[in-house]
Amino acid sequence: MVSPRTAQSSQSFVRALKAPSDPPQPDGPHKVEIAREAWDDTSFYVPSKEEVIVDWLLTKLLKDKAKELSNPILDLQYWTLLVDIISFTDHQAQNAKSRPQKTWLKPLLNRIPIAPIVLAFLSLIHTLSNHDRLSLTPVVRQCLAIMWPLGIQKATSDTLLECFGGVLKLSKDDDDIGGNDSLANIGEMVTASFKIAFENASNKKKVHQTFVQTHLLNWLECTKHLSATSSTQQSHLLNIYTTGTNILFAVDVLRQLQTQSASASIVILPMNLKFLLSGHSPQVLSALPRLFVSFIQSARKHRGTLFGQSPANTVSGVNTEAEVRKAAMAFFVSCMVLVDEAGDSDGTMVWKTRVHLLDTVDKEGLFRSAGSRVKDEAEAVLRSSGDVAIKAVASASQDNETERTQLAITVLSTLTRIDYDLIGPSVPQILSALLFVSEETEALAFLDLLLDYHTKTRTMHTYISTVLSAVSSPSNSSHARKAYTAAFSSPLLHLVHLERLSKCTNNFLTPGQTQDTMIGVLDTLKHTWDAFWKAQQSVTANSGEGSRKKRKLAAEGLLSAQTGDPDVLVIAFTLTARVSSMALSSLPLQSLSDSTRSDVRQTLVGAQSSFIQSTLQKMFKMIGRNLLDPKGDAWACQVGTASTLRFEYTLISARYLGIRAEIDENLFATMLDVVGDDGTLPELSEEIFRSLLNGLACSTQSHKVLESLLRYLERSPMATSWSGSSCQLSFGKSGQEQTALALIRLLIDRWLPDIDLMASQQHLKRLARLIMSMKSDFPAKSRQGCWPSTIFNQTLRSAQFWELVNTRDALLSLINEETSCLAIIDPSEIQTVLLTEKPLISQNRLQQAISAYELLLYVPIEYVPKASRLDLIQQALAADLVLCQTAREDTDSQRNFVRSVTILRVFLTRWFSFQNSMDHATIRLYAQHLISSQESAEITSELLSATLDLFGLHMSVLLRSSDPVILEIISSFSAAATFESSTAETWGTHIVPLGIARFLRLVTAEFSTADFSDTILSCMKSLYGTLFKTIVPRMSMMVSDDIPLDHMLGQSDILQVWCYVLSFGRWLLAEDSPSPFGKRLVAKIASANHSLIASSTDHLQLEKLCSGTLAILLEEIHHYPESSRSSHLDVVIATYVCLGRISDSNEWHNFDLLLSKACKGLPIVDFSHMLNLCWVSLSGDGLSPKDLTCLVRLSTLLLHHAPQGALKVIQGFTTHIVNLIVSCPMFYSGPPSLRLGVLDFVAQHCSDRPAALRSLDHSNIWSLLSKLLGGSKQHDAATSTAIFHHIVSIISSTIRLRRDLVVCTLPHLGMILRQLIMVMRRLRPQLGAKQSKIVTDTFPVWVNGGHPLAAEEGRALARLLTTLTSKTIVRTHQSSSADSQKAESLAKPFSKHAAYVLKSYVDAMNDPLCVMPLDVRKELQPGLFSLCDMISEHSRDAMMVSALDGGGKATMKALWKEHEKQRYVGKG
Repeated sequence: MVSPRTAQSSQSFVRALKAPSDPPQPDGPHKVEIAREAWDDTSFYVPSKEEVIVDWLLTKLLKDKAKELSNPILDLQYWTLLVDIISFTDHQAQNAKSRPQKTWLKPLLNRIPIAPIVLAFLSLIHTLSNHDRLSLTPVVRQCLAIMWPLGIQKATSDTLLECFGGVLKLSKDDDDIGGNDSLANIGEMVTASFKIAFENASNKKKVHQTFVQTHLLNWLECTKHLSATSSTQQSHLLNIYTTGTNILFAVDVLRQLQTQSASASIVILPMNLKFLLSGHSPQVLSALPRLFVSFIQSARKHRGTLFGQSPANTVSGVNTEAEVRKAAMAFFVSCMVLVDEAGDSDGTMVWKTRVHLLDTVDKEGLFRSAGSRVKDEAEAVLRSSGDVAIKAVASASQDNETERTQLAITVLSTLTRIDYDLIGPSVPQILSALLFVSEETEALAFLDLLLDYHTKTRTMHTYISTVLSAVSSPSNSSHARKAYTAAFSSPLLHLVHLERLSKCTNNFLTPGQTQDTMIGVLDTLKHTWDAFWKAQQSVTANSGEGSRKKRKLAAEGLLSAQTGDPDVLVIAFTLTARVSSMALSSLPLQSLSDSTRSDVRQTLVGAQSSFIQSTLQKMFKMIGRNLLDPKGDAWACQVGTASTLRFEYTLISARYLGIRAEIDENLFATMLDVVGDDGTLPELSEEIFRSLLNGLACSTQSHKVLESLLRYLERSPMATSWSGSSCQLSFGKSGQEQTALALIRLLIDRWLPDIDLMASQQHLKRLARLIMSMKSDFPAKSRQGCWPSTIFNQTLRSAQFWELVNTRDALLSLINEETSCLAIIDPSEIQTVLLTEKPLISQNRLQQAISAYELLLYVPIEYVPKASRLDLIQQALAADLVLCQTAREDTDSQRNFVRSVTILRVFLTRWFSFQNSMDHATIRLYAQHLISSQESAEITSELLSATLDLFGLHMSVLLRSSDPVILEIISSFSAAATFESSTAETWGTHIVPLGIARFLRLVTAEFSTADFSDTILSCMKSLYGTLFKTIVPRMSMMVSDDIPLDHMLGQSDILQVWCYVLSFGRWLLAEDSPSPFGKRLVAKIASANHSLIASSTDHLQLEKLCSGTLAILLEEIHHYPESSRSSHLDVVIATYVCLGRISDSNEWHNFDLLLSKACKGLPIVDFSHMLNLCWVSLSGDGLSPKDLTCLVRLSTLLLHHAPQGALKVIQGFTTHIVNLIVSCPMFYSGPPSLRLGVLDFVAQHCSDRPAALRSLDHSNIWSLLSKLLGGSKQHDAATSTAIFHHIVSIISSTIRLRRDLVVCTLPHLGMILRQLIMVMRRLRPQLGAKQSKIVTDTFPVWVNGGHPLAAEEGRALARLLTTLTSKTIVRTHQSSSADSQKAESLAKPFSKHAAYVLKSYVDAMNDPLCVMPLDVRKELQPGLFSLCDMISEHSRDAMMVSALDGGGKATMKALWKEHEKQRYVGKG
């Protein structure tokens, strides 16, 4: 209540508010407290109380806005009182006998300006703490939402510009406004008001000048955060940016600038930015690309006003568009001046800005349409950008700035797309720089652009010459060997570029250019060889060898070549040889005349004999001398030799060139001597072996080559990886190991079939041993390069390898030798072996045998001789026993033990399933060994799975026999069924309970009680009784209230065992009535905290718990009497829905498997009850969309796995469900998962049970499809192609299988097909928001305009249309015999409606706001041609005259013309 001493009357209250001091009385309440008490007290009457208080509040906020201490603008009490008063509705005011708000608030705001208060608030809000700011801003936002629209109606644009400046100051720092949606809303409110005021302002130039001089920097700061901010602030900053560009590029400003010359027409903005560049370059540089795009948009928007007034531009809009591009290029020139002035002071920011600006020029096509004067200036700027980029790329190897190099290459790529002539003269310099660049992605893209240009202009010979000139003159380097590796690893020598160069040469090199190109390539190669060889001879002469005259000539030659270092010159030769080999091997001989082709081949054969062979002889002679008397490693000579051999091999591999592999006998012997020397370069060794292997078929000394190769491989362990690049095969141990890896891969991939025919048995066995040695390394998937295990896996998974008889026999013979040590052990003496204390086989021999069995996992069993299969199986059993016997002693290698046993048991599982000829006694003993061998071992899931699978195979064999050993096994199970050695928590990893569970599942699934004698059945009943007594107490404890859910997760495996026990008891017809644990388990899961379930880290155990609970419920169905079974079925369905809430969609597959097995065995009455409950639940209220999705999925599952004789029930249920789906919008406009579930239900019913379809159902299905294809104002975030394919599947099924129903509803079919064709449309690029909405409103809810349907959907629709002409037989129950029916199609009945479907395609093609892409049109053509076949020429002409306009007629004529081209007319 108001204090009577403070305000006894309305006059005293007003005097208190107008008192000069606050509080009015010493030690009394403050004015805001007095006002609050007066407002809250409805019995205290003051005339126009709300107006009086608001007047005082606004006056207080306005007068004290600059107060430093206790500023009311930052006081929550003032704003809270203000919002309480002004949010007082008119209805509340009438009840309180107050004046309506509209009669007093607007005049009050006209008298007291709100803009200065808001400006002060925006200026002071940053001084508050984050907590206080988050408390105050929502209240201020509510106040301004009411007062701001009323208070700024008479505010000037200058006033609102100041408020907008306050928003800019606040928004430039992301910390001030980030995460505060209320503050962002206030900023959007101010920005929107200023934007409208500026558009209506009469003097936009003044606003523009004030904004540029005062607020430009803050605006640039805001735009800097535009792409790096959160989604909640994105719209606010975007509005700020749009408002700023409207000011900067207003039509009045642009018109004023238009009077200046073209080159200076937009100088004002860059000049202001130039002033800011020195101190705020990041802000300026980051904003330039966006400003450039915005200027283009503004100039294009106002092009009629700016450029359409001159007489030359009044005829058409083409000239105005050219003027827009001209002005845009002038703006670009000004921006690039700023970028160049910034230099490299801001690192990559300058390069990013340059890339974005050039990219805009490229996308908008500005350079090609610029005027002559502007184009000259722009060309100079663009060439300058290219020069800067070339310098950056050239210095990449020294600077080691990868990002800058990448951006510089991107600049060159963009310039190439803009105009190739901008960089054409500098291409040789660029390619030389790319030789030492490690960046691949952008560089390869740039090289592709160069190839595209030269292929289009048919100047591939020029490109080849340019590349050769670049690689034949590499820059000198003080580290020649590093430069060699860098050059061969560069993008220019990358395999992707070389392959593209080869294809382009073969496809686009003209016949008139081929011979000259070949001669030029050979001349360049010989020139680089001569320069290198002269330098090499000079070095040799200076070291004391050779004549003095030669040494003088060599020196003169080096002076002319300006270098004398053979290590540098050999790089030029190797690079030239690499490029030359790709060019010469790709010459298009097929396009040449016979005489020219013969001349080219003769020239190449002559080059091989006169140049290649002589070169090799010279270099091998020098290498041989150096190896005998080393005076260095002769690296240059060895690298040159390797390159020459590689060059020759490439030409020989191109068989159409006619070059054969010929090696002189002396050269052959020299090559063998060189490759066997330790001082030989590994790269040279690889090339020598490849050349020798290439001539292996025609050589008489193949055994020497194989012996030398195998000796090289055996002395170099393959314990490393290789990147695939020959340049990395350098001197040292690592290089030799990589070379061995490269050779074994080369041998297996290319020459293994030849070696299989020519090699001796001893050589093949050595090769097999090398292959086996590669399997020891198993690299992680993330490792790069070629690893020995990679070659091993690829080899043994190759069908060609296993067809090589000799190699295969050698490998199997080696495997038999490795496993022969196990033959001394008799697998039938299991207990003797396990009790032996002394190791029967050494650990080394045992591990060799395990490795052999690991290799056998890759061997197709069919290729192993039958005589060897049983021996290998018995020896694997023996190895298993030996491992278990030594495991007690070798406790330090448990991991190795588990891995070895897993290998053996996986092998035995596969081979036993293929061939099982062991005697039953051994199988029984081994099965008992399997179920008890892991008690002391740390078992893994892989070992557990392999053991159980192997145990199941053995038990299946024993149960199918009449051997008395079955009694012993079941008795042993009964003894172990107490599970004394395992707890409930360890059942999932303990072999005994899981082994017994596997036995129970096997018996109930594959056998009947009639398959066993009474003695065996009695023993099984004893086992059942033991299991029942053991597990029931544990289950009772598990479902008790004392056990929490997280503890149940650790015991989830017991549920599966209990389910098998229940099934086993039903199989035995046991009289015990088990306790119904299922309902109690469900109740416990349903009552658990959902957050606890969602946060469970052990998802596997949670899935086991849910699956086990549902399995128990389904099994308990058979233990209930018929009178109470229906209530239990209700629990089953409720459980399915409940588990669907807490489980992922991937876990539903397990639930579906359990239900599908249970449904097939249900009586019709129970099945009908489940269907009825599903229908009642779906038609009721209160279920969430996810619950509805679960029920629809369950209904689909029940119909798919229905029991025999349920047709009548299924028809009635289907009719009810389809009626419900059509009448309830939730099912066809709800969440995507629910829509997909509904369509899956209908599609499955139409395809699986077409005979159950009725005409009533069919009409509802058409209605459902029409609603799904109807237009919608809301759309999903992404287009659902699955819905489209489901709709097509439904229609296709009904056309093919129930033509009799479709004939009665052909108009419906035609309407659906029209809608499907219209859905294939796409939005035309660069549409406005309103135009886009016009189109998207015609799309269904599941089609997003930004993600249209693709060509694949067009292909599916075309298949559907062609189905109309396919002849099929109707599937009904009345016509069971297919022979009595005649296959017919819908072509004739549908011919009257086909024209309307074609018209929808024509309408879609002529829609001015839409496009139909070429790939979609091509895919639709087969279906459209089927429609054209249906309609007659009369119907076509009638449609042309009555239904189509000019554009439609043109489209129809084009379609009919294509149809006539492919139409079969009966000729040929």
